[in-house]
Amino acid sequence: MKLTLEELIRTCKGQRSYEQLSQDCGGNPTAGRIQQMATKTQHAFPDPETIKALARGLRVGTFAVIEACAVSLGISTENRTPALARLLPAGADTLTDGQINAVLATVHCFIESNRQYAEAS
Repeated sequence: MKLTLEELIRTCKGQRSYEQLSQDCGGNPTAGRIQQMATKTQHAFPDPETIKALARGLRVGTFAVIEACAVSLGISTENRTPALARLLPAGADTLTDGQINAVLATVHCFIESNRQYAEAS
């Protein structure tokens, strides 16, 4: 599942207001511009500084924002990385081995649950 820019913003915004998200981006883009990107079809890629700021504010890597922009514009991307991996927040590489194992254990539980559900259906 590849997200459009609109979907990426709505998914990663969480409970934050657009104003809070703008602050987390460093103040640019503005809250109004972020709301526009989250609710209206985009016709062009944002400039590089906006892409970096959105990645920071949304807590994802810049590639996730670039890919979402491409998907929004109907540009096919060849990335076969699972959506979960693409949405990992910046800084995930600083997790300890124990923290990584805890996350993996949770993911394995979800995968097993889905497998069992599929078999029962």
